[in-house]
Amino acid sequence: MVLNREAPDSGTTEGIAAYHFFDARTYRGLVAFFSTPSLDGRNATLTLDTAAVRGAMLYDIVGGAAGPPAGVEFDFRSNTTHVPVVLRSRPLVLLYGRVPVEGFEAEKERVAVSDTGLITVEEIIASHQRFMTDQEFRLKSYRATGRVVYHYKIGGSNSIDVAYDNAFFWDDAQGAEWQQTAMYINGVRWKGTKFPDIPFIQPEKVVSLPLDIHLGADYEYRYVDRESVDGYDCYVVAFRPRERGRSLYEGKIWIETRTFARVRLSVVQDGLEPPITSNDERDHYAPVAGPDGTTYWLLTRVEGQQIFTTGGRNLVVLREIDLHDFQINDPGFEDARRQAYASTAPILRDTDQGMRYLKRGPDGERSLEQEPTRKTLFAIGGIYSQPGLDYPLPLIGVDYFNYNVGGRNAQLNAFIGGAVNLVTFTDPKLFGRVDGSVEALLLAFTPTDTVYLRGEKRPQSSVDVGFQRVSGWLGTPIGNFFRLRGEYGLEYASHNRDQETDTFVVPSDTPQQTLALHGEFNRAGWSVTASTGRTWRRTWEPWGDESLPTAETTAEFPVAACDTPGSCLSEFDPSQDTFQTHEYSLAKQFFLPAFQKIRLEASWLAGSNLDRFSEFSFDFFGDRVRGFSGTGVRFNRGGIARLQYAFNIQDVVRFEASLDHGYVRDGLTSEDFARFTGFGVSGNVLGPWQTILAFDVGVAVDSDYEALQGSTELQVVLFKFF
Repeated sequence: MVLNREAPDSGTTEGIAAYHFFDARTYRGLVAFFSTPSLDGRNATLTLDTAAVRGAMLYDIVGGAAGPPAGVEFDFRSNTTHVPVVLRSRPLVLLYGRVPVEGFEAEKERVAVSDTGLITVEEIIASHQRFMTDQEFRLKSYRATGRVVYHYKIGGSNSIDVAYDNAFFWDDAQGAEWQQTAMYINGVRWKGTKFPDIPFIQPEKVVSLPLDIHLGADYEYRYVDRESVDGYDCYVVAFRPRERGRSLYEGKIWIETRTFARVRLSVVQDGLEPPITSNDERDHYAPVAGPDGTTYWLLTRVEGQQIFTTGGRNLVVLREIDLHDFQINDPGFEDARRQAYASTAPILRDTDQGMRYLKRGPDGERSLEQEPTRKTLFAIGGIYSQPGLDYPLPLIGVDYFNYNVGGRNAQLNAFIGGAVNLVTFTDPKLFGRVDGSVEALLLAFTPTDTVYLRGEKRPQSSVDVGFQRVSGWLGTPIGNFFRLRGEYGLEYASHNRDQETDTFVVPSDTPQQTLALHGEFNRAGWSVTASTGRTWRRTWEPWGDESLPTAETTAEFPVAACDTPGSCLSEFDPSQDTFQTHEYSLAKQFFLPAFQKIRLEASWLAGSNLDRFSEFSFDFFGDRVRGFSGTGVRFNRGGIARLQYAFNIQDVVRFEASLDHGYVRDGLTSEDFARFTGFGVSGNVLGPWQTILAFDVGVAVDSDYEALQGSTELQVVLFKFF
């Protein structure tokens, strides 16, 4: 006896009558049947048209007996279930579940038209489940070659690119394992015997998956459209959690109309626990021929973005995974995996708690790491040089990062460099999804603030400016891709005469307070930022140049009140003890094959009530135009545009070429905008003793101020991981 449809129907064979009912809301089925008295007691087989049957129970309504039928067989090739029964002339009822209750869309909405007529979203999902059930039954194991690339960046900054070559193993017993066979830092292959320990934070594992036939009423489904994806005609189905608050997915799936295989999956993870604030992923599937002549649809590419709260800021991680060279149900699978275990290469296993290393012990045996790497330590040493420095500035220090301080996911980052010291403490879950941070910047030197007027240095107005700063802020994600942060900063600024200072009255030392608001959006390589701030100086006494303008200065600045226009004592404005700044930026990164990268960036900066000591300036570590750091170019309004292209020579050296252009105005000395163009080359190679040598050179190639053309800045740094 065979029942082929899942609407209420009836079917008969000689002497047997049967009625089949199916509830699309609960995905439970019922078959009622009985025979003529002449067939009473004979054996028969009831065949259901799905292999995804669970919880079958047979009821003898009149006789009062009930229990699970014995000898049930699941045929995944034909997607059927065979239930042995004993015929009775009285009614018998078989009750079964195909999926748990309310697992899918309750309403029988007619959603698509095909050559064979109408199809419902329930039928699309059910057919997809049948396909997946059959594939899972046939797929015992497979291995592949893959590359995993991580692009790490703080907000809209340039990314650091870390990649791993992998041998990938999967079987139905252990799940997925990754043998990391090679590591690349910005495309340069690591030659050491041990990979640097780079902490990785990962989203909470989603236990309840959409479209999973084994799980319950966590998702609802809606038909969207019919599209062509990678040459395959697909149904597009949207899904979302029925209840918010748990870590679940929301997104769309593209299901091939002929086979009902998944072709693409796009999801955003909800209900994440800090420090993870966002997880956005797109999975791509493709058909792969198996050794039995059948086709398997396997994951071939993953594109994703994850956002973490790190040091009170957004750490954006763009991830790419590519898998190829599949070997399905390979007889040599176990031998290949044993060889991987016996090697010294790191191996990661995907567990219910997330990715964990299989650590190799002294005896060569592998054991599962219970906690992922939570801290790292590295040292730096190098030099930095720019115009205005009498000699290159040494860069020496140690950085310690721990993102599980005290076992409560609190984060500590401390850079101790003697001359420059920066300590940040962050609680990523201070109040629910609100994080809190405290940061201290301590400088053991006082850089000289030098005035350059149209490229000409005015040493008589140089001021040694020192500052120490403590700041704190609260931040929270809004949605999956936007973050808002409010900041309070307390800074103490000291001002002293430089050895060349002549006729200049230096400003008073003063504490100053700043309130600022920052917004940031990140998705698919795009970054948009906006910030505004207001600063109050507690003490701001008259300061400035007392000298009369020279003939040369008057010729250049006809209305100059002193020999350093824009810094004249007679022009002091006490209202400038309060000022505002506003900054906006837009950046996009494009990742190309062979570790190539293109980056575009544009920013606009403006302020009000700014003076010499609060104006913006070109800075190597901030608003940079290559070659112009330290040249004294100041402005209260202007934009900076940047084009960068990164490439590698083999896997030995990384180069990144940058072309910067600034278009700015210094309202203290002119109403006209000036142009500045700089070019630079940065990169990295492997240094001695398992170190990374990074270099960055910038040259001022063109400027409206001819005296600045040819200015050069240089940084060379050696990194050592421990």
